[in-house]
Amino acid sequence: SLIEQRGERLKAGLTELLDEYQLNDVLQVTGHGSWSFLLFKILDETELYLWKTLFMQETLAQGLITLGSHNLTLSHDDEIIDQVLECYGRVFQVLSQAKQTSDIRSRLQTEPLTPLFAVRKK
Repeated sequence: SLIEQRGERLKAGLTELLDEYQLNDVLQVTGHGSWSFLLFKILDETELYLWKTLFMQETLAQGLITLGSHNLTLSHDDEIIDQVLECYGRVFQVLSQAKQTSDIRSRLQTEPLTPLFAVRKK
């Protein structure tokens, strides 16, 4: 379908950007063309929330409202896909710099995210 083709183009572009900015150890692209995801590969919970906060801060600063999910529709034409990839390029540049200098926390303009739900301990 047209939506799947465009989504596969988005996924391929994201994969190229992750390679370009050397973020394959931080993020991965997964899912179907029509509904794909950027997933964090960070295992340490504290570090994970720092990365997620920086990601959200930077995507919002670019005008891209996402938590890493891409739900495509017919309105997502090539021009929109290009705009999304340009935004991600700028976001990934910041993430890559933070990774290289190990200063994620100092780049945050707010407190890091915290888990909303906690498993009860007996």
